[in-house]
Parts: sequence; C-alpha cells; structure tokens
Amino acid sequence: MSITQHLDFALLDQEVKICAICKQARSNEVGTEKVTPGGIHSVGGYIAFCPDCWGHDHYWLDGDDRTNAKREQLIAQWRPTAPPCIQVIKGKPVQLIVRGKCDDQKLADVIESTFGKVPDESRKKIMDYLLSLHSFTVTGVGMRFEALGRWPGMGATVGMNMDRGHAIRLRASYVNECMRHEDIDDLIHTIAHELAHTEQMADDKSFETDDECERDVESRLLDWGFGSGLSMEKRETMLAHIDLVIREAKSARKEVTKCSPPSGNYLNDAISQAERAVNNIRRATDRWRGR
Repeated sequence: MSITQHLDFALLDQEVKICAICKQARSNEVGTEKVTPGGIHSVGGYIAFCPDCWGHDHYWLDGDDRTNAKREQLIAQWRPTAPPCIQVIKGKPVQLIVRGKCDDQKLADVIESTFGKVPDESRKKIMDYLLSLHSFTVTGVGMRFEALGRWPGMGATVGMNMDRGHAIRLRASYVNECMRHEDIDDLIHTIAHELAHTEQMADDKSFETDDECERDVESRLLDWGFGSGLSMEKRETMLAHIDLVIREAKSARKEVTKCSPPSGNYLNDAISQAERAVNNIRRATDRWRGR
C-alpha cells in the first residue's frame, strides 16, 4: 500500500487549535482556517491565528490583499507537516491517517480485509455515498480512518463513526489489545459496526433512540454475516455484571448497617460511586425500553 500526504482536518470544534505563527495552542483565535499542522498533537485541530500574532505589524501589513497573501503563505508552509496516510482501498480515497499509536500498516490491512467481507451490494452503496458530493462533511469525498489515544467526546467507546459517515476513529489501546492477543475478529467486527453506521447514512435513515439505531446496525451485521452469537454473549456478560453489582451492594449494606460510618470523604465517594452506577443502569434500562 502506498503512503501519501494528507491534509489533517479537525472533525470537532473542541479539538486543539494551534496558532500558525507562534505554533502554540491558543484560545480566542481569529481568522481560523480548516487546516492543521499534523504530528504536533495526537488529535489535529484547526490552524488559527491568535490575537497577539494577528495584530503584530511584522506579520500583518496594511491592505487586505497583502494580509490574505501572507495568510495563504503561512498555511502553505504548514501543509507539508500533515501526517502521512496509508491508502486502504486502491484507487479510492479511503485512507488511514498514520498517527503512530498502533501498528498502522497492520490496521490498514485489517480495514481493507473488513471492506472485503462486506457484501457487494452494501459495499457499493457505502462507496457510492462516500464518493458523492454532499454538504455538512469536513472530510469531503472519501473516508478517513485513524487510531487515537483520545479525542473529545469519545467516552468509553472503542470506535466512533463521525462526519456523517466519512470518518471512523478507533481507540488505539483497543486496537493494540486486539493485535497483542491476535483477536483480529473482534477488531474486524468493530470496524464493520462503524461501516454499518455509514450505510445508515447512505440509506438516509434516522432513529428516535440510540438503541433503535444500534439495533439496526446489529441487523445489518447479521445480514452481512458478522456478529453471529455476539449479541447473546454480551447479554450474558451484562447480566453477570448486574449480578455482581447486586452482590456487592448487599455486602456493602450489611457492613454499613452493623458498623459505624466511615470517614466523611470516604462516605461521600461511596455515595457518588453508587449514584453513578444506579444512573448508568437506569439510562441503559430506558434505552432498552425505547424511551
């Protein structure tokens, strides 16, 4: 697979912005451009011009034309620093941005293999959508993959479909764990899961709840030949964890009932953790009920 250069666009407004002049991460920037210097931060943001540098006479001369020319010159100087990417599908703008957080070449091979396992009809539908021109996408025509240590809003997910189906991010620690234990099938399933979300976009599907959306993905994966028995396996895992929570809660209740209360800080932390567990179970239950 060939390695090419890639303009590293940010996908989220919260991602780090860097001043194109002083090369520092800054806030309250002006004149933001949708290009980033890659390789400086694990998640690229926009090139921006901070207020201090924007008003410096050395860089900004009188006259809009000269100012715009200087801005374009600065941006052009930063473009070669963008991270390389690996062409995943020959002749198609489907690429993996090389972040260096995992074995990127091996991950690119797994992504290519996953595309090959998607049935022809669905794969064509996904590619037609990715190659179509439509608004509200940062990536533009094609698809980008990347394995990152973290990114804004990732939560506990191991994979995320973003930018209206044109970008897939994977948690690097999860990718490394799969490769370390040679659990490539699980990684393939995760990538296929995110590709199914792109097919939802291609079908212009919308859902009232997240659970309904995920059930649709599971149905697509079964049609594709993925995930046989996986849902039942996760159901059993969830039930086992709920049983564990019940046992631990009963044990803690006995201790608190017969003993004097622990320190205030310890007690506050225990209350906070218990509330978090209850809220998580309630939210999950609401999704199962379709609320």
